[in-house]
Amino acid sequence: MTYLTQDIKPVSYMEEGKSKGIAVDLLKNVLETLDANVSEDNIIVANWPWAYDQALNGTNTVLYLTKRIPDREDLFKWARPVMTNDVVIFARRGTDITVQDLDNLNQYRIGIINNSGSKWILPAHGYQESNFVYGENVEDMLNLLDHDMIDL
Repeated sequence: MTYLTQDIKPVSYMEEGKSKGIAVDLLKNVLETLDANVSEDNIIVANWPWAYDQALNGTNTVLYLTKRIPDREDLFKWARPVMTNDVVIFARRGTDITVQDLDNLNQYRIGIINNSGSKWILPAHGYQESNFVYGENVEDMLNLLDHDMIDL
């Protein structure tokens, strides 16, 4: 088996060629409890779109730390929640953007990490997908925001 997750410090990340982080430690503990002999090389921290695609199209692949949303329910065999998280929206300091509710989001360009839960969650609340600007990771989003290519 290959175990894939995304790079989101301190939860999961690479350091000196090794997978590290809270989620990686949790996975290793579970595998140890199950007496599963898994090589360190089989635990991979990668960019989210690639990991997600591998989980959908590869074989013997586990994708952990995946937001469970209705559109994904039948795509995977689910184990159990590892943690909870919220979808957050933020703007650059110094802008006059104020979001009181989801209704006024449609006036803004929002950066979305490819295949992230936000891609499905926001449209379910009425946000127009045509305003999405996609990237591969948080760093892409920050760069787009810094260069005024997205508003939020």
